[in-house]
Amino acid sequence: MIRPLRTALFALPVALLASSCFVISTGSSKSVSGQFVGAETLGQIQPGDSKDYVLAVLGDPTSQTVVDDWTEIWRWRYRETRKTRGHVLILFNNDSSSEREHSTYVQFENGAVSRAWRD
Repeated sequence: MIRPLRTALFALPVALLASSCFVISTGSSKSVSGQFVGAETLGQIQPGDSKDYVLAVLGDPTSQTVVDDWTEIWRWRYRETRKTRGHVLILFNNDSSSEREHSTYVQFENGAVSRAWRD
């Protein structure tokens, strides 16, 4: 009789904790490094624009690739890092971090913008 009572007394607090899962979030952060080009800024680049105009709006590209005598692609690369930190039931710590790399491209044909896009 004592053993079932002891088991019940132990199981009750565990059941209460499990049914009301304690999650404590201690914060998250996001940082961007590199040459970020927002969608609104990229929207200012239109077919026919000159290289000088693109430089004035977007700044210097991370890289420039000459495809052939008439085609060139400029790339602006940036990295987005997200970090979160939290605790579950005070028994489990969770620190996570994710990092993604993105790029913005502008293609020139005969010295003028032919298209612009982001990945």
